[in-house]
Amino acid sequence: MSTVQTVNGVISSDKLGMTLTHEHIFLNLTYYWSGEPKETSKRKLYSQPVTLENRAEVLYAPWAFKDDTILDDMDNAINDVKAFIGFGGKSIVDVTASESMGRDSGALRYVSSITGANIIMSSGRYSELSMTTEMKKMSVDDVKNVILDEFINGVGLTGIKPGVIKVACNDLSNEVEVTSLRAGARAQKEIGCAMYIHPVIWNFKDNELLDIVEQEGGDPHRIIFAHQDFTGQDPEYHSSIAKRGAYIEFDTFGCECACDPFDPNLFFRSDGQKIEYIQKQIALGNIDHILMSGDMCLKVFLSKWGGWGYSHIPKHILPRMRGIGITEEQILRITVENPKRVLGH
Repeated sequence: MSTVQTVNGVISSDKLGMTLTHEHIFLNLTYYWSGEPKETSKRKLYSQPVTLENRAEVLYAPWAFKDDTILDDMDNAINDVKAFIGFGGKSIVDVTASESMGRDSGALRYVSSITGANIIMSSGRYSELSMTTEMKKMSVDDVKNVILDEFINGVGLTGIKPGVIKVACNDLSNEVEVTSLRAGARAQKEIGCAMYIHPVIWNFKDNELLDIVEQEGGDPHRIIFAHQDFTGQDPEYHSSIAKRGAYIEFDTFGCECACDPFDPNLFFRSDGQKIEYIQKQIALGNIDHILMSGDMCLKVFLSKWGGWGYSHIPKHILPRMRGIGITEEQILRITVENPKRVLGH
């Protein structure tokens, strides 16, 4: 029987149901904060907490508001997860991979216990910017062993175990991030779980990343490439990844604002475009390698601050997909069967 490790213990993968495969419930991305603005006139604005009143300003400068980069509101987390459950959702994968990224295993277990949602926690590392000086000095096997220890013994003194691995490799010339990728692949080889890769989102490097995974003995059929929305204009590129057995994840549904902390002129793709990308992959025969999620990584995306929250996909997106001819069976495969297959082991 295939099983999945959640923050509240091991469950049968049959119990996953509708799954958001890439979310953040608690998170700290302050290392992407733009810092104090040079313009005196903007300092008061950007130092404000995110509110419904300043939401419009936040959408056009989300990384300038330091408060926007921190998800730490327990009440909102519970309410938004409950809303997802209310629309038929069952499970959420939280891909906040380490404490340096704001991971809080105890808080995740509490949310799971209160809401009844299955929450799968991740282990691994994010971008170099998120790492401490000591983390940057670690070897491939050092990182691998940290991941293995969490899977065997749990995080810290909590005993709470991860169910997936998550690594970031934004730049193939970045030795620190390539170390994370190689370590994750080595750990995946031993554990047999799914591994998420945060790739070079604006470029077309997934096949090169997958080559490295295979060099280290990782299983392409358990690799999930996050943030494929940003390269959706090239369906053949995505098809080449799926044909190698990996999963292509369209995971920024509900994120429509300026998206790049280093380039204010870059915006998320629209939800309509993301649906078109999924349609194209279905037409190319890749339905069994498609995943969907929302990547609620900023306050402005969550309901308390005027966003759509975790319920957005079942509440708004799936009805729209049905309306353009994507069948119920196809939706079930994408939202239930594919997560069950890749997350269970």
